[in-house]
Amino acid sequence: MGKASAARTLLVAAVFAFALDVVTFVGPEWGEDVAQHWVAARLAADGGDPYAEGALRHRGEEEGLIAPGQPSHHFLEQHHYPPFAVALATPLARVGFLGARLTWLAASVVCALASLPLLARVSGVPPGEARVVLAGLFLLFMPLRGALGLGQPDVFLLLLLLLGLDLDRTNRPGLAGLPLAAAALLKLLPFAWLLYFAARARWRVVASMLAWAAGLSALSLLVVPARLYRSFVVSQLAFAEASTGWQRYEPTNLSLTAWIFKAFAFATSSHDLEPAAGWLARIAAAALLAVVAVVIARARRGVAGMGLLVAAIALVSPLTWQHHLVVLILPLAIALRERLEDPRAIVTGFLLPYALVGLLDPRFGAWRAATAEWSRPARDVAWSILPLAVTAGIAWTGILAWRSTRGRG
Repeated sequence: MGKASAARTLLVAAVFAFALDVVTFVGPEWGEDVAQHWVAARLAADGGDPYAEGALRHRGEEEGLIAPGQPSHHFLEQHHYPPFAVALATPLARVGFLGARLTWLAASVVCALASLPLLARVSGVPPGEARVVLAGLFLLFMPLRGALGLGQPDVFLLLLLLLGLDLDRTNRPGLAGLPLAAAALLKLLPFAWLLYFAARARWRVVASMLAWAAGLSALSLLVVPARLYRSFVVSQLAFAEASTGWQRYEPTNLSLTAWIFKAFAFATSSHDLEPAAGWLARIAAAALLAVVAVVIARARRGVAGMGLLVAAIALVSPLTWQHHLVVLILPLAIALRERLEDPRAIVTGFLLPYALVGLLDPRFGAWRAATAEWSRPARDVAWSILPLAVTAGIAWTGILAWRSTRGRG
């Protein structure tokens, strides 16, 4: 089988698997994370405060999503997205939950497909067989499939990041700030993308992003009241203070900082050293981001620096679930481009990290079921094997991106 035929076969198989996923995700057991956006938008439309303690849960009971007293998914316990996201979700409040869920899924699929040509252009993957392969690998990417199934906004964030990079690449800094600002207001973490543009001395993009963020926030006040912004800040500060513990120790939290907490807890069989783990995690995060900023500033290949940054963010963030890794398709696409003509390098320089990040499921249900009766220490180790492998894949992807910044792919 020739390369062109193999590439087409991969794409056909990927399209079939992607379509099957989308049809499956229409089922009622999927899209549960859309619930908080829908409930929050309905609350705000009725003059309520989606950030008030217990408000999301109470409205979820009224809407019939959960029964009174029934244990619920934590996404119905508190809304964690900024008021701008509530404003964007307002149209969903006018339809039932099924309609909102299907609308969200359809929008996510459209954004995923719209990301493909941008991904190829921004990463520099040449037209022809290489782009066919990239399209197939993207549609099979486990973080993408997870985001679609859960109803998470990470697919939107990827599209907005690629739009911003493409506009910056074509020297339109005033417009580049718009999608970047929208991403940051949808979910605060993309504000960290400013580090890339600041390190590259792209000050017009930095200013544009901040100006658009201010403008979009002001525009959202036509839909949501200013008090929701105050309530959001207060609620998130309280959440960060009171309830990050369980997330730090969740087996499928893939961040390096989470592994520091889990290692301290496993070594001591307690949480007695949690303050020490916290300080070590902060120091490690600050040091890594500082090194990344220096590398980006010296990079010969600019966009690879953003690939390095998103990998570093995944490592230092307090919370990194698998669906957060959708943006890692950017550094992986760059790695693919650089190793297309070198079969010896493509295994370690692309295929293995892609498999760890993009094909491995850290929640693998069959493995959890098989080890569920083991002793607690043995089970903790067993349940950490797959997530730790994915974290290694994130670090591996970051190393590849670092090599790409130096033109050493």
